[in-house]
Amino acid sequence: MEIQKIISKIKLFSQDTNSNYALTSKVILENMETVVSSSISKVAQMAYTSSTSITRFCQQGLELDGFGELQTIIKLYLKNQESRIIHEETTRNENTSYKSDEWIFNETIWALEETRELINDVELEKSANEVKKAKVIAIISFNNGLDILSEIVNKLSMVGLPPVVIQQREVLEHVSDICDENWLFIAVTYFGERKFVAESLAKIKQNGSTVALISINHQNDYVKYSDVWIQFSGINDSDPLQMTRYSTISALLYTFQMCFIKILRHDPERFKKIYRKCKIDVPELEVEHECDDECEIECDKAIQKEEQTSVENELTNQTVKKESE
Repeated sequence: MEIQKIISKIKLFSQDTNSNYALTSKVILENMETVVSSSISKVAQMAYTSSTSITRFCQQGLELDGFGELQTIIKLYLKNQESRIIHEETTRNENTSYKSDEWIFNETIWALEETRELINDVELEKSANEVKKAKVIAIISFNNGLDILSEIVNKLSMVGLPPVVIQQREVLEHVSDICDENWLFIAVTYFGERKFVAESLAKIKQNGSTVALISINHQNDYVKYSDVWIQFSGINDSDPLQMTRYSTISALLYTFQMCFIKILRHDPERFKKIYRKCKIDVPELEVEHECDDECEIECDKAIQKEEQTSVENELTNQTVKKESE
């Protein structure tokens, strides 16, 4: 039973003003303790709807068996939250804002477990397919927290997919003008939103490019411009220190790794690059690739240089094309 995924889905419904489930979701979130101890008719009355609508919400909206299963999930969620609050209160240093190593460890474990439940395998599959099809990959990130972007950049570069990294507004606006259907944009955000980024994503979509969003698990302006949305845990979405929390950073790193694994599974050639670079003992593949270390290194250098040149040429061609128009 994926408790956090169900709760996150209810939160998303409550934030979506266009959803038929918005009011019901909001009432449930604001009255969880009442919901677990009330009849379906009582909850329907609180949400100004019918018992049939509540059942439909559970079965079609949340893909549960019915209202009874929803009550069980909420009861377990409340129990987990209570345990978490008790732990925070008992491990926090009363004299300072310092958090013990044990507290940080437990918060990080919670974030990783929540992220494991949040990550949708269908979205991972879609992202891997888009990576395989794209001729140019660009990563958008404007968070000012710890710089962990290098993790995904290094992984993609290792398998011959060196991305264009966009961290300046002028560059984003320029690229959003010249991109086309051959581009894949991976937007990474783990705190806050920026209006100009949303505007650029809208333009990117108009030009036919694909957008994959990796963000904490709450509705944001970027979602409506995204073809793929991969979510990870944000312990507290309103926390001003969200971008520097160990738990959030760890959850994002875990998400990067899951994306990378899915990419390799979809592209055997990429996997072969990894096994050769890391010198992993895979007998079945060694039969196909028997070469000495020197030759292997030279081959990889040539391939990486060729692919980097290809990306640079694509950028130049797109710029010239747009300017001539």
